[in-house]
Amino acid sequence: MDTIKITNNHVQSTAYNGIHLGWGWRNFTDSTTCKNNTVSNNRIINTLTRLHDSGAIYTIGQMPGTNINQNYVRGIPPATSGPTYGLHNDEGTAYINENDNVLDIDPGVKYTINCEDFGEKHDLTILRTYATVSKMGVNPPNSKIDPPVVVPDNVWPLTQYNTCLNSGIQEAYRDIIPANLLSTPDYVFPASCAAAAGTGMSIRSSGNSSNTVWFAPAGTTSFVEGGYNDESGRNCHIDCCPSRCRFVPVVCSKFTRHEVG
Repeated sequence: MDTIKITNNHVQSTAYNGIHLGWGWRNFTDSTTCKNNTVSNNRIINTLTRLHDSGAIYTIGQMPGTNINQNYVRGIPPATSGPTYGLHNDEGTAYINENDNVLDIDPGVKYTINCEDFGEKHDLTILRTYATVSKMGVNPPNSKIDPPVVVPDNVWPLTQYNTCLNSGIQEAYRDIIPANLLSTPDYVFPASCAAAAGTGMSIRSSGNSSNTVWFAPAGTTSFVEGGYNDESGRNCHIDCCPSRCRFVPVVCSKFTRHEVG
């Protein structure tokens, strides 16, 4: 694999990992066969439904110049039948940048990212990971690895929300995903977000310019401006146009995405 790009994919409900990249374990220390690859802006949902000892994105062997950035992972199960990881850098993984990923994973995983000092891993750069849990091993040699920023309620800051929003299928190809796999509400508002009042927040188009987007508690059937509370119980509402929302008034701060169906 040389200069392969795996970007803007929606991967869901796989028995093992979502994306597998690399070869050779630790056995080819001088190889540059696999290099300069990009795995970015993917949305990977509910992997490891049957097997374990992997993560949403799996790497093996060294691959200089490779970037695994700004992916949104949701749904890694706990390590009950065997080890599970948000991301899995297996034996010999080296010379990879793995930055700005968002991991909404079960707190019972073995590691948030399996990048520990084992199997001759080395020279890894893993920065600005936001995750619902922080479980990390000892860093491998010559590596720069930030501890994950923990957001246990998966209500992400605006920057990380935008990572979630920009992941997955691009607008021009949305019709290839069946509605029973990705509902319109989940497409429009893919993750929860915390932002300061008055902050603009992008959403995806519902596909119909006559639709109105409402943010309200789960189960709401009657929509009235100003008639809802944020998670702290304070009354507020959001003004929305087809692709952007604005929090009003100052007291509003946090809104949560609810599963549909």
